[in-house]
Amino acid sequence: MILAVYASILSLSLWLSYQLRFDFFVEPGFETHRDSIAVSILWIIPLKLCVLLIGRQFSGLLAFFSTPDLIRLFSSVSIGSALIVIPRLLNMGIMTPPRGVILIDFVLSLFLLGGFRVACRIFRERWQGESSGGKRRTAQRVA
Repeated sequence: MILAVYASILSLSLWLSYQLRFDFFVEPGFETHRDSIAVSILWIIPLKLCVLLIGRQFSGLLAFFSTPDLIRLFSSVSIGSALIVIPRLLNMGIMTPPRGVILIDFVLSLFLLGGFRVACRIFRERWQGESSGGKRRTAQRVA
């Protein structure tokens, strides 16, 4: 289930990156733009999911998200974006998105994945607070 949610978030991020880069309008003469989105999604999303898997983003509980998790998420998304840039720089003939799309996708991926994890944490903390009778725990001084 986590894999499906992350794949959906990454697909949304890539699609939105293309739309933002081209101002939500495909100019006449650039009809291959739509095909490039589909081809890009087919190889970029699995690549990013593999990098997130290696970066241990699927291990542990989603609701526990802290600064070290954010650093690992940043590292994973950075490596994934760097791996997308390499074929573009080497002109390997693979359908790679424009540099602007890659940069926007990096920012959106980090923001959306991090936002999802923070939302899970906030939901857990609120739900856990209500299940404990609505009482807030106060700190007690230990002598």
